[in-house]
Amino acid sequence: MYQLTKDDLIALRTAESICFHFFDKAGKIVARIEAPYGAARYYTATEQRAFPNVGQRERTRDIEVDASVSGLDDRDLRWSLATDPGASAYASISYTSHDDAWQTITALLRAGDALRLVWVASDNTEALREGGMVRDTLSLVVERGDKRLTFNLKQYAGPDHSGRMVKRFGD
Repeated sequence: MYQLTKDDLIALRTAESICFHFFDKAGKIVARIEAPYGAARYYTATEQRAFPNVGQRERTRDIEVDASVSGLDDRDLRWSLATDPGASAYASISYTSHDDAWQTITALLRAGDALRLVWVASDNTEALREGGMVRDTLSLVVERGDKRLTFNLKQYAGPDHSGRMVKRFGD
């Protein structure tokens, strides 16, 4: 299991946006900083080290993490990657500096922590089902030695369409 480095922590704490991915049976967190449209941005040595991947306007850092995706089908039967290996998931935090929960989580992280993303699809209530809606959730599990912390990161509650966080068959 991958353990966070000091540079990972700098990236997670100073990123302007964060993306959480699960695709092709692999989990990843992408931390990003970027220059405003049409403006130059000069990155400090610390930013260059923490965000080593260079794009046109942005710098990013990819952090590989353990991840799992599971859910309930229309008949409330549980499915997982063992039964649906093509599942994928995505969520993001666009303005991390305005997200108090994210600021709290990153303040608690330490070098050596291991992260795990846990997506649950169609974790519905009866009221959601009756309204033709679904609920997907994303939790972040932090493992530090024998301690385990779980944070609820994101939720999607709405129609069952391509904008939801979890896609069961990878579509």
